[in-house]
Amino acid sequence: MSTLLTLTTPLPVGVLGFGGLGQAAARVLAPKRDLCLIAAADGKGYIYDPAGLDADTCIRTYAKTGTLGTIETGGVLSNQSIQDLIEIAPQVQGYFLALPNLPNTFMASVAKQFIASGWQGVLVDAMKRTSAVEQMLELRDDLAKAGITYMTGCGATLACSPPPPPSPPKATPKSTPSTSPSASGSPTGKPTAPRFVKTSPTCPVIASIAPVP
Repeated sequence: MSTLLTLTTPLPVGVLGFGGLGQAAARVLAPKRDLCLIAAADGKGYIYDPAGLDADTCIRTYAKTGTLGTIETGGVLSNQSIQDLIEIAPQVQGYFLALPNLPNTFMASVAKQFIASGWQGVLVDAMKRTSAVEQMLELRDDLAKAGITYMTGCGATLACSPPPPPSPPKATPKSTPSTSPSASGSPTGKPTAPRFVKTSPTCPVIASIAPVP
């Protein structure tokens, strides 16, 4: 029997990393009625406002000064912005990690920060490198014990190419059953399955690491 969860207040969420991907995430999250963007961080600072952030103000300020920490209301300059946000905004229930994974171990180190802090919630990254995703999978047990649901490889994309066009019908003797393609594009009359192709040189692993019930 399934249970329908009705939210009476929006879930507080945050974005870590405010380059192009982080800014796009902020624009997507801002108008959501069931989510409230209250925290965002970059390498030089962060902004936190329990009432919600103005995505346009954040983007303009970042473009002008290079950090969210210079925003007049709620902005704080910091060289440990992620750790600071974890500590001052424990009510954030989910973060989108739009961070550059350089070095290749950086995203795993961020996950370890959340584990060590005792924070519980949902983390989502957009990594595409298989080796980096594999590092996250190695943290599966630690994340589960910490009560963190981690979705990794969500930047991996697959493109679905359309089925090939149907071949023109071939002339056949009247005594022979027709084998011309049907409207579905398949000589047997069965729908032609779409072909999936990679959009990147490697095929990343997509996995959801959920806490133990």
